[in-house]
Amino acid sequence: MSEEQEQSLAWRRALKYLERRARTVKEVRDKLLEKKFDLIVVNKIVERLLQAGYLNDELFAQNYLRWRNDFRPTGLSRVKQELRIKGLDKLIIET
Repeated sequence: MSEEQEQSLAWRRALKYLERRARTVKEVRDKLLEKKFDLIVVNKIVERLLQAGYLNDELFAQNYLRWRNDFRPTGLSRVKQELRIKGLDKLIIET
């Protein structure tokens, strides 16, 4: 498979993964690597998703906190831990 074909397939897989709910950069990167896409291709796809606005860790954190408070309330420290597990940067979590 050519790099162009692999990028096209990785793009489609990433969009399909994002259909169900918003994801973090780490979640998308891990999923594509799990599907055995080349690291260079994965990085290009993640960058493209970021530029297109499909990935936004700050917005993800805000929405996750809102969802958690509305539907599954828990302490702030627990939510911060969950966001760290999802791969969010400490600076984003603390904001």
